Amino acid sequence: MTRLGWKGLPQLIARAIRTSPSAFFLALLEATGNAISGLIPVFVAMVAGGVAAHTLGTTVAGGVCLVIVSSLPMSLMVVGTNSRILLMEKLQGYYNSEVARMLGSVPTLTLYEDPKVQDEVKQLADKSGSLGNTFNMTIVVLNQIVRPIVLTVSAIALHPLMVFAVLAALPTVALGLYTPKLDEKAEKASAQPGRLTAHLQEIACGVESSAELRVLGAQRWFFVRLADAARGWRRPFSRATSLQQALRFLASLFYSGVSLWVLWVLTVGARVGTVSVAVLAGAITVMLGIMEAFNGLPFAIQTFSEVLRETGRFVWVRRYLETENTRHAGTAVPPSRLGTGIALHHVSFSYPGASRRALEDINLNLPAGSVVAVVGENGSGKTTLASLLTGMYDPSDGEVTIDGTPLNMFDITAWRQRCSGAFQDYVRFELTAGKTVGIGGLPRIEDRKAIGLALEQGAAADVVAALSEGLDTQLGTAWGGQDLSGGQWQRLAIARGMMRPHPLLLVLDEPTSALDAFTEDVIFSRYIKAAGAARRDGAVTLLIMHRFSTVAAADLVVVLDAGRVAEVGSHRELIDRGGLYAGLYSLQADSYR
Repeated sequence: MTRLGWKGLPQLIARAIRTSPSAFFLALLEATGNAISGLIPVFVAMVAGGVAAHTLGTTVAGGVCLVIVSSLPMSLMVVGTNSRILLMEKLQGYYNSEVARMLGSVPTLTLYEDPKVQDEVKQLADKSGSLGNTFNMTIVVLNQIVRPIVLTVSAIALHPLMVFAVLAALPTVALGLYTPKLDEKAEKASAQPGRLTAHLQEIACGVESSAELRVLGAQRWFFVRLADAARGWRRPFSRATSLQQALRFLASLFYSGVSLWVLWVLTVGARVGTVSVAVLAGAITVMLGIMEAFNGLPFAIQTFSEVLRETGRFVWVRRYLETENTRHAGTAVPPSRLGTGIALHHVSFSYPGASRRALEDINLNLPAGSVVAVVGENGSGKTTLASLLTGMYDPSDGEVTIDGTPLNMFDITAWRQRCSGAFQDYVRFELTAGKTVGIGGLPRIEDRKAIGLALEQGAAADVVAALSEGLDTQLGTAWGGQDLSGGQWQRLAIARGMMRPHPLLLVLDEPTSALDAFTEDVIFSRYIKAAGAARRDGAVTLLIMHRFSTVAAADLVVVLDAGRVAEVGSHRELIDRGGLYAGLYSLQADSYR
């Protein structure tokens, strides 16, 4: 990340200049003031030399300059500090929205499946608010660096022996170069336990999960593991900090010893007349200044390394997302209606880091206007298949075609606008009830007639009718609104999936998992009615159902087993065949008797 950070730094500076040119250049006044303050030893020596030589002009000139270089930096610091803080706040707003935009615009879900990418994304998301602070930190680093540079020049100009004092400070600088590597190593070591801690904290603070923990009596057991994860998260940082403090103590001890030797030699020289009083006075001032200035260098280098890591991570994630967007740069417009349908040709798919493929060599033809039921045991690949059809994932091998055209040739956003559906893992949009449903068809989010029709199709009209303010009811107790049961939230999610009037692909992925059998039967009958209307556009309706009895009305049944197509045919054909489907159907039917 540090290497990429060097490429990201010019982008950061360019963004700061574009955000506010005046604030950017005024922020540099603080560093100018620090550079000027590095000249104090020169004018101290000038005043001391004037006094020793009884030269009034030299003494006064040196005193005036000393007053200026002592007081002016404070004024410049006030102007510079206010400017960089103002610019930091503006940049924080930009980076917050930019990170959200970047992560929200990635075309597929692969970003959320790859652990390596997730580690980087989590750290970027966690520190998106501090990205704007990177400019502030850069100016702070500049402030810390310019003064030691000017002091070094002043020291060597006063007396050649002062070079030893400067060299004695180099271990402190070297420490500053080494400690960021410890921090970066600690960050990497803590990334996975950090994600685990966040996950466990989410469970611990969730209403439903907290209730289940209490019913199970597992709170103590759970919180022990949360504490272990938290310790694992912070342990690398604690170890790195302890080692850094020990090294800083040794570097400071070395510098103090060399500085005392240099001052002793110069003092002896002043006594015997080989070193002037002016040089001795300037040297003492430099020594005090160098100790202060060089002790700040490790912080400056460490801070700058943090800046490089943050900007580097931003560049890395942006490049990753740009690569993803480039791979999905199709421009073809989806047809107004399907002619032949959707097909999968030797499609295989593996999740990042998985030991086996979720789907293996799938060949399927989903005819235009058909209702296709996909069944199989848990883990057979049903949801993965639906994700491939909607373009949420790219096949590892093979291709998906729409009326013979590869899916990756289409504008992926335009294709998804022609897809609709309801899913087992639905979102609880805590908006007004009307917007919670209407968001499924954004152009019609204020169209109450369209929302009402979607509610009817999703068997959720009675849910809204029971709300205190109907469609205008705020949902979610966190906003002072009304809460719903799991089944009610799911029915609104189903209605949301009915908002698009003419989808080419309607995916219903076990959307009734939280509903009773009667409600599921009512909704399924409405699915079939909606599918009948969709036939006019040649749409494919994909049903992924956990109750086999509801798939009998489908035109085609696809049976998946361990990621492979085991059987394909109509319900009657598969029952007569007496294979896997018939066995599973019979087994489930027996359980309801």
